[in-house]
Amino acid sequence: MKSSYGLSSKFRNELQQFVELKKAFGYSYEAHKRTLKNFDNFCIMKNMDNGVLDRQLVSAWAVQSPTESINTRNARVSVVRQFALYLNAKGCPAYLPPRLHSQPIAPPHILSDEELIAFFAVVDAYVSPERHLFQFSLVYPVIYRMLYCCGLRLAEACHLQCSSVNLETAELTILESKGAKDRKLYMPEDLRTLCISYDQKMNDIQPCRKWFFPSLDPSKHVHKTNISGKFKEFWSYTPYAKTVDKRPTTHCLRHTFVVNRVNRWILEGETLENWLPYLCKHLGHSRIADTWYYYHMVENALPIFFRQDLIATKVIPEVRHENEIE
Repeated sequence: MKSSYGLSSKFRNELQQFVELKKAFGYSYEAHKRTLKNFDNFCIMKNMDNGVLDRQLVSAWAVQSPTESINTRNARVSVVRQFALYLNAKGCPAYLPPRLHSQPIAPPHILSDEELIAFFAVVDAYVSPERHLFQFSLVYPVIYRMLYCCGLRLAEACHLQCSSVNLETAELTILESKGAKDRKLYMPEDLRTLCISYDQKMNDIQPCRKWFFPSLDPSKHVHKTNISGKFKEFWSYTPYAKTVDKRPTTHCLRHTFVVNRVNRWILEGETLENWLPYLCKHLGHSRIADTWYYYHMVENALPIFFRQDLIATKVIPEVRHENEIE
């Protein structure tokens, strides 16, 4: 009998209970649930569905495919490692794969003011050539600005419900974000005005919709792969596409938000010790060190700090370099 998650292997009951336990602790676990569904299918396809999480099965699952990076492989192995810990805690013998070392994350590309202007000019000029996809011509200018102006994670923007966007107060409610944390933040006034116009137009296309950025199917939100793919396309049309060593991604808009915000405070002579806790909460970070990590990753952001503070090298805190910070 299939589980409610569409699982079919002999692990289906344990996998379902494991996911339900994670959700009971407040984790969304949607992305990991998809990884476990793939693992469930893998067990059947490889004829290794004997209900035992042994070394042979885990080693086969840990093989890196030609189309994935080391970090992506390590991420899916980590999910199965958590499942193994769960089984062991229940008294079921399971092979526990070792922690795998990921490749260092390259510093992100921070978009200059000129690059931002060029990028949004391309986005604003876009009109879908296919009539049934016209609604996305409305979505793109708003969602990319929300990522940059508010520093949201891509998934957070895609998952926004209309009920979580207060267009009167400019308040955004981010639900079930990373680390199972909810938070509230505020949009700048020009973004709020843009969202009001967008909302009115989208209501004409999809009345009484649930999602602020809906997919063609009203029951679903726009998928982040759509937004990521279009970002690459729009960037390729800018005059800067061939002038940078590292092509930016949607996540670079979040990094750019952080760097520009911190630099502005520095130039205004603000005390970062007072403001960083607010930025930390705004970003959904659990520690200020995680917020500093964003700034430390960007080499061209540091000179402005050093120009303003001769003892900067002594007061900038050391931060951990962890791949899971996003």
